[in-house]
Amino acid sequence: WGAEATRPDYDFADGVTLRCYTPAEGCRITVRIPDLQGGEAARFLITRQGDQVMAQRETGSAPWSLQLMGVSAIAGATGGEVEMLEAGVCVQAGSETAVVTVTW
Repeated sequence: WGAEATRPDYDFADGVTLRCYTPAEGCRITVRIPDLQGGEAARFLITRQGDQVMAQRETGSAPWSLQLMGVSAIAGATGGEVEMLEAGVCVQAGSETAVVTVTW
């Protein structure tokens, strides 16, 4: 989910929010964020093991967030500042990795 809504030509990776909808147990999802030249501005790996969902930035350096949609309660989070939103929990990542322990 991009941070800019007023124009189509911006740094897509800057302030991107990865919205995640109940990933399956054991899943591994790679998310590629394009740049304006058709290359790759950033790449993330999202995994789920048990009650933990982890997002790891593999490339890129811009600020990013992980939002777990439909999650109303968590047991804990590391890697950033947690914000409870109506649509789910959001971690404003302060590092390369954000891990959320979910109360499913």
